[in-house]
Amino acid sequence: MGNTLCIVAGAGGPEGSRCNGIYSESGQHKGKPLFVHENGEARIYFDRYWKMNNEDCTGGWVYGVNNAQGPYPPSIWRNDGYTGSKATPCPTLTLLNRNGDAAKQGNASGTGGFTGLSPDTIWYCGKKKNQCKCGNCDGVCGPGNGCPCEDCYALIKVFIWFLLDLVFVYEEYKHSDAEDLAKGVSACGYRNISSRGGVYV
Repeated sequence: MGNTLCIVAGAGGPEGSRCNGIYSESGQHKGKPLFVHENGEARIYFDRYWKMNNEDCTGGWVYGVNNAQGPYPPSIWRNDGYTGSKATPCPTLTLLNRNGDAAKQGNASGTGGFTGLSPDTIWYCGKKKNQCKCGNCDGVCGPGNGCPCEDCYALIKVFIWFLLDLVFVYEEYKHSDAEDLAKGVSACGYRNISSRGGVYV
């Protein structure tokens, strides 16, 4: 899904402050991007919900948001599931779009413009780029809802096509005959994901 960068800031306490810094996307964990700190230690990962740990481990965390299950980690973090007392205040997270603009998660009100998505699953840079495609926005990318600019939309576009490919493979699997299944043509389907998904990366 590319090499998305994110910045964590504002984490406090002896445990939490170790999470501050720049992270880069490094593979996946439980079907969603895994982010690794530039120091090689801290991790941001998904396991039932988004979590952040101050060490190279996906079995524990100091920050978590138990209702955050989107394609990328949330902008505002909490201590959900953490029982310690050395990680306050909680941090904020900013994604960098492909143009290097800082993007933050939208809010839960309004619409996601042409995407048809809830705005809290979209990231916006807040810049006026006049790239509205629904005809109802003011040309600003967000910052809370509406159409994202092309650079911010690229953050979620690959994930959307990945999901569509999974649906495509599942439908193909359902309609495959016994001979095709015996050959493993559609039962696997990964060839379809790689060939179709590669167009949009």
